[in-house]
Amino acid sequence: MGRLTTAKYYIAATVLLPCAAVLIWPSKVWLTAVFLVWLIAAAIYWIRTERKEHAQRTARTI
Repeated sequence: MGRLTTAKYYIAATVLLPCAAVLIWPSKVWLTAVFLVWLIAAAIYWIRTERKEHAQRTARTI
C-alpha cells in the first residue's frame, strides 16, 4: 500500500513543471491546454489510487 501512496505523490508533484511553464509563458494558449490536460490526468490517477487503497483497507478490515 505504501507503493501506491508514493506514486500518488510523485504524480501530484509532476504537475508543478507545467504549472511553472504556464506562469512563465502566460500568453501560450497551447501550454495552458497541456497544463489542464496534465492536471486532469493527475487528478484521475489520484482518485483511482485513493479508491484502490480504500478497497484494500476495507477488504483487510472485513
